[in-house]
Amino acid sequence: GRLVEQEPTRLLSMVDLNCRALLQLSQAWLPHMSQQQRGYILNVGSIVGFFPVPSSAVYAASKAFVHSLTESLRAECAGAGIRVHLLAPGPVPTEFFETARGAARQKPSPLAISPTELARSAIDDLLADRPRRIPRLPVRLLAMAASGLPMPLLRPLMARVAAADLKNPA
Repeated sequence: GRLVEQEPTRLLSMVDLNCRALLQLSQAWLPHMSQQQRGYILNVGSIVGFFPVPSSAVYAASKAFVHSLTESLRAECAGAGIRVHLLAPGPVPTEFFETARGAARQKPSPLAISPTELARSAIDDLLADRPRRIPRLPVRLLAMAASGLPMPLLRPLMARVAAADLKNPA
């Protein structure tokens, strides 16, 4: 729902989980990893971290934070033996939709990737020191297209997508 319709404590909990916890864990472990000159950081973003999402504004903004922090840490850790990876999936059939919408999604998205397949690809990418994974070609293309659109075009487009999704969550 719209930001003004959301419970503030729920939104702050989301920010605490997606932003504050990520920051605290990174700050707690990076000194040890730096000292050992090895380590792994796998941060879970989302496709929605690449663009504004009306009706999921705080979630999208928190995932944009994950993306930015991860890319920054990757640059900071370059040459230090620490591998930093961003996982930015589209839909994954988990309880997320029930939690986010208060109701189960009736049929899975054709763009969905199984949690098992997603986890395997993320670990493979992390071990191979690949910077980022956006599973599924259509999802990658969506991220690329969104990043190339001017914000005055992207905002109304995402507003229409969000409105349609709220009307038909299945």
